[in-house]
Amino acid sequence: MGFRTRLFDLLARGAPVERDPDEIVEVADVPLHVGPILVASLKESGVEASGVESYDIRSSVTTRMRIMVRRRDLESASALVDELT
Repeated sequence: MGFRTRLFDLLARGAPVERDPDEIVEVADVPLHVGPILVASLKESGVEASGVESYDIRSSVTTRMRIMVRRRDLESASALVDELT
């Protein structure tokens, strides 16, 4: 969240922000070897999930995976991720 966004939210006087339930959001950032297993577990439980490999600029390798889900599934996916990791 940048300065402009915070300033806009302050000037908007707390108007509720409508979030798109189909927006894809990150639920976890896990080691690369855990990512595919976690995505498969989420899909088995009925949550539409995908994994995106994260590139580490310093070591020039992919060592992490970002787990992405739809916003409407975020709470259930977060609970499952906490349970499984």
